[in-house]
Amino acid sequence: MPRRGSKVPTLTRNMLERNRRMFTKDLLSKLASLINPTPRAPKWKSLDLLDQATAHVKQLEQRVEMLKQRKQLLESSTDETAGMRC
Repeated sequence: MPRRGSKVPTLTRNMLERNRRMFTKDLLSKLASLINPTPRAPKWKSLDLLDQATAHVKQLEQRVEMLKQRKQLLESSTDETAGMRC
C-alpha cells in the first residue's frame, strides 16, 4: 500500500528531469548555432550535432597547428633576411 505523500518526490523528480531536458536542449541549440550560424540551420539530432562539433574542433586544431608552423617559418625567414642586411 503506497504511503501518503509518496507523489511529492515523484513530482519533484519529474520537474527536475524536465528542467534537465530543457537545459540540455538549450545547450545543444547554442552548440548548433556555433557550428552553423545561419538563421535557418538544419535541425540536428543530438548525436549528429555532437559528431559535427567534434569534427569542427578537430579542424580548428589542425588549422591552429598549420598557422603556428606558418608563423614559425615566416619568423625564421625574417630573421635570416635581417641577418643578411647587417
